[in-house]
Amino acid sequence: MQGTFGKPGFRRTAVLLALMGGLLLGGCPQPEDGGAAAGNGLAFKMVRVPGGRTFPTGTDDSGIPATVDSAYEIGETEVTYELWYMVRAWAEDRGYVFNNNPGREGSSPSTNNTAPGANRQEPVTDVTWFDAVVWLNALTEWVNAETGSSLEPVYCYDSGYTTVAKNSNTSNFAKEDPGYSYASAYAKPGAAGFRLPTSNEWELAARWQGSDTGNTVSGYTDPYFTKGNSASGATASYSDATAAATGAVAWYDGNSSGKTQAVKGKAANGLGLYDMSGNVWEWCYDWHPSYSGLLRVIRVGNWNSRADFLRVGHVDYSKPDYRDIGTGFRPARTAH
Repeated sequence: MQGTFGKPGFRRTAVLLALMGGLLLGGCPQPEDGGAAAGNGLAFKMVRVPGGRTFPTGTDDSGIPATVDSAYEIGETEVTYELWYMVRAWAEDRGYVFNNNPGREGSSPSTNNTAPGANRQEPVTDVTWFDAVVWLNALTEWVNAETGSSLEPVYCYDSGYTTVAKNSNTSNFAKEDPGYSYASAYAKPGAAGFRLPTSNEWELAARWQGSDTGNTVSGYTDPYFTKGNSASGATASYSDATAAATGAVAWYDGNSSGKTQAVKGKAANGLGLYDMSGNVWEWCYDWHPSYSGLLRVIRVGNWNSRADFLRVGHVDYSKPDYRDIGTGFRPARTAH
């Protein structure tokens, strides 16, 4: 399936630009929850997820359990158009190229490279997988410039990690295998910059319930995990009679009024993450296991999806050069 609309004990770190020191940039107010403020009054937060956790998989929780060995951080929200626009504009002045793709304010009809407007807090959409990985490199460099940190960009054009990816045109990337339909961006081991989450990292964060025992998978207690047939953070299956459990945590075809919504408009999940189900599909780094070299993983439903596409155990896919007004992404970063 395409990733299109209609188809389909942790420690919170309130991080904005400065992941390492909670820096407060000159003259900017400090937001709630201990976060630090970003340049131009913008901030984003990352949430730490402990490593060494094994979790259930599959919409019925009968899949092979998966383990994420290392701790990582994942965005509290999907990347907003406002943040996308600011970083992209900064990066384009420094040699980054986004293949003539300005992104879009959610499902807004405007794609003419406009400054953020009324929908600035809606997720950026209309971005390819290649746009996302290049933008995350740009985010890393922007954070360095704003805070004086020295995070290393993650994505390179080549398997030798000699050239940082700064142009999202697919012709710049190499294929992992001559038989593949699509090229790849190579993730440099040990690089501390921003990146896409892996599918397993995404699912661990989406299922995490901590000490909350409601609607959890039997046999898992540290932490408890949301059942695979439910939206992230929901107290019941996607098919509960009134859909109230899904509607409390997710925007989908039953409540979105036919469009994207501002981030953080629904209740957070057990890790304090918003919109892990619905609003927009989210790119993950991985090839889909059944379609290596052809399709990348996307998770999990959007504003125009049926409720069953919002299940945390559901894994979907899309061509990496595909873009639409139902697909965005959120940042991740290996914890150091």
